[in-house]
Amino acid sequence: MEVDMEGSQISAALEKLSQTFAGCPEKARAKQASAIATLESGLKCRVAGPAGEEIKTDMPRAMGGDASDPNPGWFFRASLASCCATVIAMRAARLASISQSSRLLSKARAIPAAFSVSTTVFRRGCLDFALRCR
Repeated sequence: MEVDMEGSQISAALEKLSQTFAGCPEKARAKQASAIATLESGLKCRVAGPAGEEIKTDMPRAMGGDASDPNPGWFFRASLASCCATVIAMRAARLASISQSSRLLSKARAIPAAFSVSTTVFRRGCLDFALRCR
């Protein structure tokens, strides 16, 4: 099975990291970067990370915000979706299953590379959600 350059680079990086962790398991502990949220005005927040990362949030008008930025719930769902999509891509690269034709392949069937991970929040509670891969 052919592996494209991008898939090869991901696979090589993950293999190197795996070897590092096998030799020094303590290095596998995640160093969690802080995220500091500052309420700027009304319901607008600015969230900053230690390396200059930044997002801004606001709530919809119906909830008293100005709707000037995405709401925090959207970023929450987006982070879950992108995390899952990234894990799928890393696993596919580890299995050397990203082909030249830009398709993610499993041994049984092909999955289009333009797959998406979507999140749905059920109204029963703020922590109830579902993730779907397409």
